[in-house]
Amino acid sequence: VVTHGLKTRNLVPVPVAAVTTFELIKGRGKHRYLSADNAADLRTHCRLPIDSRVLLVSVAEDNCLARYWSMRQANEIPARLAALGVFGITVPNFSFFTDAPRTHTLWNRARMLRCAEEFSAAGLSIILHLNALTRADWDYWAKLLSDHPQHRYIAKEFQTGLMNPGKSTAALHELTALQEKLGRDLHPFIIGGARLARDLPRYFKDFTIIDSRPWMATIYRQQFNLQRGKLISHSHLTGKGEMLDLLLQHNLEQYKQYIFNSPQLSRASNEIQPKKKSLMANSLHTPLQ
Repeated sequence: VVTHGLKTRNLVPVPVAAVTTFELIKGRGKHRYLSADNAADLRTHCRLPIDSRVLLVSVAEDNCLARYWSMRQANEIPARLAALGVFGITVPNFSFFTDAPRTHTLWNRARMLRCAEEFSAAGLSIILHLNALTRADWDYWAKLLSDHPQHRYIAKEFQTGLMNPGKSTAALHELTALQEKLGRDLHPFIIGGARLARDLPRYFKDFTIIDSRPWMATIYRQQFNLQRGKLISHSHLTGKGEMLDLLLQHNLEQYKQYIFNSPQLSRASNEIQPKKKSLMANSLHTPLQ
């Protein structure tokens, strides 16, 4: 089995996995379909255990999101996604551009909310994706979450525009301020922000990190090794046709130890109890096929 250079023969032994929503949508135009029809098909397609819990992550580039927007209703995509037996789905992260008119931002936010409504109507448990550029944006999300207290789970992407350390720290502080303003606990799904793991326990009682680094390292034949608290990677040569099951499992385990056993995170975790932390270290780019 080959997916973006990742060859596996056996199931990936993870109890929880994150799969990109749009990688499951195949075909063109009016002839769109999903690569799986039900829960069992999805797990077979993704090389996951039959009892694994799956989260659909709807983070993608805007051209991909635009294609989804244009064909989602004609192809009944929300209803088809709901048949896959997933425990949740993040709302598509239509971009807020700093160099576009404000009306464009409001339009993209409206599209995010329309997608959330359609997912919910189809029976999917939604996780709101909080895009924000201005104080007005954060105030809007605070009002929405205040009016809908059933929404405890939120998503924030820390890739692309938030790779800058200053910007990512500011966004984390905004999430913290949002929680304080609401006066209730939030559970953030931190996408591509494993570097923030040591800070998250100071602010949130529980959280989930979604990161594709172990997956990508395996694709590029890199092996992780944890040495004195530092994650070291080096080349792992493979033979022609060699499967990567063991390398992927090794990288997953080393990465989880690196994230959750670091002295900084351990100290932070002891400040507030109880803490529940989870790492979903599967691909954000493509499911196993």
